[in-house]
Amino acid sequence: MRPLPLAPELDRAALIGYPVAQQLLHATPAPVQIYVRANPAHIAAVAALLGGGGGVAGAVLGGFTTTVYAAARHWDAVVPVPVLLAAAGIALLVGAVAGLYPALRAARLVPAEALRLS
Repeated sequence: MRPLPLAPELDRAALIGYPVAQQLLHATPAPVQIYVRANPAHIAAVAALLGGGGGVAGAVLGGFTTTVYAAARHWDAVVPVPVLLAAAGIALLVGAVAGLYPALRAARLVPAEALRLS
């Protein structure tokens, strides 16, 4: 394997599949560590794509739930479109901030310090 600069401990590791680890080492199915490699240039876009998708899904689910509840009570369902759009926009903003803040914080760390903290 080629050296992996972001996780040098993997250079000295033997990677085995779960069935072998379970049989020989009595390993549990829960992972101990997960390594993720991300392109920092794409983090903001993904945080926005996830926030937006979650916002739209939440707005649709909220509107659907309100409609079903109102129908069960024999009420007229009134879900204004601007409220649904605002819900999606707020979720997009929260998702972007939630993804961007840790990325900016990690970008300020010295690589050796980041490895020590992991």
